[in-house]
Amino acid sequence: MSWLLGAGLAGAIALGAYYARLLTAGGAWAAVLVGTSVFGVGGVWASLPMIAFFATSSLLPRALGRPHRPEQRTAAQVWANGLAPTLCCWGILLYPWRESAFWLGYCASLAAAAADTWATEFGTQFAKGARHLTTGKPVPKGTSGALSNEGTIGGLLGAFLIAAACWPIVGGPTRLFITTGLGFGGMLLDSLLGATLQARFACPSCRKEGERRICCGVLATPVRGLSWVDNNAVNLLSTLCVAAVGVWVG
Repeated sequence: MSWLLGAGLAGAIALGAYYARLLTAGGAWAAVLVGTSVFGVGGVWASLPMIAFFATSSLLPRALGRPHRPEQRTAAQVWANGLAPTLCCWGILLYPWRESAFWLGYCASLAAAAADTWATEFGTQFAKGARHLTTGKPVPKGTSGALSNEGTIGGLLGAFLIAAACWPIVGGPTRLFITTGLGFGGMLLDSLLGATLQARFACPSCRKEGERRICCGVLATPVRGLSWVDNNAVNLLSTLCVAAVGVWVG
């Protein structure tokens, strides 16, 4: 019964997000699969952190007063942040005697995803500049692999928010701080992967360097990183790693 109810609720939320242009059709279907898995295994309390992450990541730019065109999240973007917590839910079904550990991994992966999102938004809105994580050189704010004081504070707040929403399923102040710490660590890992592995391209037309494979209507030239590692791959790798650490710690 809980799985049917979860599918219905997830479908309603995904449909609303689709018509609000927050999700593409593929993103909506991916969100239904993620939401159904979470509600089917953990019910309402387990769904709250997922809803909190989705809501804040979609509405935070508006709340901060930053001019922002709502982005339609694709299936790849949904899975980049939603696969790790979904796998943790399936882990509970397969290994119920490790339920507590998998819930910690679930919450830690969501905290990491939220920390990364909040860090980006706070850094973009409030930071005067940012520095590359590995070189320490000044770079434009919002650059993958860059850190700023304001973005770091925002990331910590985002991780704590999700950890607080996870209180009913992880319980206790100790696990609250563990979840926050793992989420914050996941944000730093995301920045490290973005600084080292994520592909960067140079446009042969405007000569600018960025993350887009197509710029000015032409194919950009890879200049560093792995050509197949984009922002979605970085998010996926970081959340999977944090989830695994959470399960191990739990």
